[in-house]
Amino acid sequence: MDIKVKKSDLKKAISGSRKALSKVVIQEERGHLLFDISGPKMIVQGTNNDLKARSIIPIENVNNEDFSFTADPKILEKLITKVDVQDVLISFDKNDYTLKVYTTESGKSFSTLQSFLPDKMLTFNDSLKMERKECSINKSALLFTLNYASNFLAPLKEDQKQYDFVVINKGIAFAANGSNKMGFIVFKTFEKLSDIKIRKQILPFFTSYIENMNGSEIVLLETEKDIGVESIDGTSYFSFLKSTLESPKVPKEHIISENPYTKIDKNRLLKVMERVIISHTSSLGIGLELKLTGSEEGACLDVNLLAKNKSLETVNCIRVGDSNEEISHVVDYRLFKSIVGSFDTDKEIRLHINDQSKFFKIYNSGEVDGQKYILAGIGTYAKIVRQS
Repeated sequence: MDIKVKKSDLKKAISGSRKALSKVVIQEERGHLLFDISGPKMIVQGTNNDLKARSIIPIENVNNEDFSFTADPKILEKLITKVDVQDVLISFDKNDYTLKVYTTESGKSFSTLQSFLPDKMLTFNDSLKMERKECSINKSALLFTLNYASNFLAPLKEDQKQYDFVVINKGIAFAANGSNKMGFIVFKTFEKLSDIKIRKQILPFFTSYIENMNGSEIVLLETEKDIGVESIDGTSYFSFLKSTLESPKVPKEHIISENPYTKIDKNRLLKVMERVIISHTSSLGIGLELKLTGSEEGACLDVNLLAKNKSLETVNCIRVGDSNEEISHVVDYRLFKSIVGSFDTDKEIRLHINDQSKFFKIYNSGEVDGQKYILAGIGTYAKIVRQS
């Protein structure tokens, strides 16, 4: 039972499918991938029952036999990386369930790996044979959205169950840490998607898998139990179980705010804040007073350190839609920096600290692959500030 497979194809299939395996393996076979040989193709799949991944790659089926085997992806991937050939010959012995990988053209050099009976493996149904809703979307737009929203999720150790995911719903994606910050992105490309929830625990695996998918367009799909992505040609697939929690309701004013606001250079603001806190011994509990003065193009934002060691910086800005009334608010340095820093732009951002809200808001707009978006980051003002 021999097959030949292109080294680059096999390595990519292993790398993608192993993302669905458990990090902690109790039974050795649960740490293996399943390889199904069917005619001129090989199906590589892995699952931990929550995550599911499958890749389909072309092969040369030397003996024209259909069979299945398993292999440890960590060992196999390392071995494939070091072989001296571009077309790898793999031989499977069904009597003792061993896998022989030939490492040179001579056929004399090889390494042997242990395999398991396929019926010991966790498997999953083909999503093409299930009732499903699907939508073709721009790959870059989805990655941009997930990377931006991930800045607003609570750390994994925190138990913010209601905000345990990134939500994509009718053109708007949002995430929150459940207490003091929220991030939104408005993208027309997501208009057809309704209440898609991507759990924060699987977000890194999901994002990483999408990054390695072929093509500029991918299929986002939903079945009765799963949310997933699939390549347009159907050769790669990744999914995860749905969350049973309801998405939090978000007031519309959180997403879009009209005047007044301040236009300010993002990079300049970040640099000023970092200078202001240099004299503080710890970044924990640092309060910054933001004071807006002046009007129109003559406006200024003062950034003042509220601590025993005094520090003050001033940033020129443009004030839009209100008078020259002095406005002052206190923010937590780490919270404010994390929201400002989540905006990947060298342009001005729109800062709302003078619109009578209970929280500050930051907006920006741009394009990804010709598709326009609006970003919004929201954070609460600080109520208690440590003085030291």
